[in-house]
Amino acid sequence: AERVETAANNFFRIGNLTALREMALRLTAERVDHQLQDYMNIKQIAGPWKSGERLMVAISPSPFSEQLIRWTRRMAYNLEAPWLAAYVETPHEPTPEEKQRLANHLSLVRSLGGEVVVASGADINEGLLRLARQRNVTQIIVGKPLSHPLQAILKGGSLVDRLIRASGDIDIYVVTGDKPEGNRSTHWPTPTSHSAWLQYLIAVVIVSAITILDLVALPYIGYQAIGLLELLTVLLIAIYVGRGPALLAAVLSALSWNYLFISPRLTFEISKVEDSILFVLYFAIAIFTGNLTARLRTQERQARNNADRTVALYALARDISGAINMQDVLQTAVTHLGQVFDAQV
Repeated sequence: AERVETAANNFFRIGNLTALREMALRLTAERVDHQLQDYMNIKQIAGPWKSGERLMVAISPSPFSEQLIRWTRRMAYNLEAPWLAAYVETPHEPTPEEKQRLANHLSLVRSLGGEVVVASGADINEGLLRLARQRNVTQIIVGKPLSHPLQAILKGGSLVDRLIRASGDIDIYVVTGDKPEGNRSTHWPTPTSHSAWLQYLIAVVIVSAITILDLVALPYIGYQAIGLLELLTVLLIAIYVGRGPALLAAVLSALSWNYLFISPRLTFEISKVEDSILFVLYFAIAIFTGNLTARLRTQERQARNNADRTVALYALARDISGAINMQDVLQTAVTHLGQVFDAQV
């Protein structure tokens, strides 16, 4: 009786009971939410099922992502809604600085109580929407794009425009951040490493060499066949060099074909209507096929990386399952990390 009285006086107070009730309600809500997601997965129901608000912020190595994360955290707090941060791995290899910045963003998400989810894919929009529907997200928060308007037109619209068109019942919030130094939105991106500059130089050299060979072959095969050879060159550059160099090669080859091979030669003027149509079609096909070929190449590289990662995880899980003590587990983990990253750990 004395212990009951002590508990009633010291523990069963209004504050403690209120806290216990809130904890119970949160646990119940989380359990119901997990059951709802399992039901949607089993029944293959496309999300979102708006049983409650759930926020997802799209992050990247950009410095602006930190503002997006904090903005989403404040919004989730006001709505009393769970939130998560999504990052889509693309075939683009980030620089060491970008990797460090991304790691800082992910740590910030976890420190603020958010959940981190990662997907892989060549299309960021597709990856974000796939994650959103899998996690029953009702609102996606993205940053306002800073790319050049002409770039957005060439890509079929900015990332935000395409995301809004494909979002369906998911709400999209576009957040404006502080403008970076130098106002990058008004400039075209330029290669930032020696390897990137080398790729563009290789494309220029290849187009120049093929053009010289075409000049030699012109009396024998005609300018229409030369156009096909130039188009083949663009495709090969897209496969073995990259998307940017392929687009540059498409522009250079189209201009050289017009100037050096289409009558009247040594001028950009085209006298025949059919040659004008042929030139426009060549330019469009070169741009489209070069871009498509490079995209397929990046998807193939991404699939190969995912396969390597899956094999590494399987090998790690297999070896850890056979470990006897913690020392064996640590040794196995260190060995596999060294193999994956090709470094001494």
